Amino acid sequence: MTAIALPKLSFAPAGDRILLLTWSSDADPKIVDAARDLIRGLDDRDTPRKLRPLSEGHVIQLFNNRNADGMVKALGLDANSDPKAGALGDTIILSSDSDNDTKILEKKRQIALLDQARPQVALNGTI
Repeated sequence: MTAIALPKLSFAPAGDRILLLTWSSDADPKIVDAARDLIRGLDDRDTPRKLRPLSEGHVIQLFNNRNADGMVKALGLDANSDPKAGALGDTIILSSDSDNDTKILEKKRQIALLDQARPQVALNGTI
């Protein structure tokens, strides 16, 4: 898209999804308001009516206890529970049908408590 210049008013793209409107100080306020309304109308068509709030990521990689299947079973999660859970290697994937993430956040907290480092004994010796 190229810049469009009207008398005392211009539109220019600023990135892929931004349209920049500029005008001179002596531009007719009615024309400026009409241009703003036009841009807002374009934005309303492109924006979903109900935006979901940002949510945390629901993919958890285990660092110490690398048995994701065992962790999912220990927490009583499966494909039919709420929240739903699946295991792939050392990764747990959580999902929920509701917009409320409190159950997922609680399960993530439980996973963090269970995924603790295992005590190890160092055997350093010389011969």
